[in-house]
Amino acid sequence: MSISSGFSSTQDLLGISGQSGTSGTVNGLSWSYNSGTGVLTLTGSATASTYQTALSQVVYSNSSENPSSTPRSIAFALNLQEELPLAALHPLFQ
Repeated sequence: MSISSGFSSTQDLLGISGQSGTSGTVNGLSWSYNSGTGVLTLTGSATASTYQTALSQVVYSNSSENPSSTPRSIAFALNLQEELPLAALHPLFQ
């Protein structure tokens, strides 16, 4: 997942709701945020519904006292380590 447009490395942050810092675990998955690139990565062996739950807990925040009003866009990509039937991915796109 990344801030794909309007990204400001000095202001923008992605994280997991209820967690602080730039890395940790959520629902058994490891996550990390790269503040230089705006990319939050989730890794681990889990079902599509576990990833869906983790993705629903991603939050955006702005650390500036005078934040830019530039609109941001968030994008995500999947890197599957094994071939899955389309039905297994369906929960991610609901």
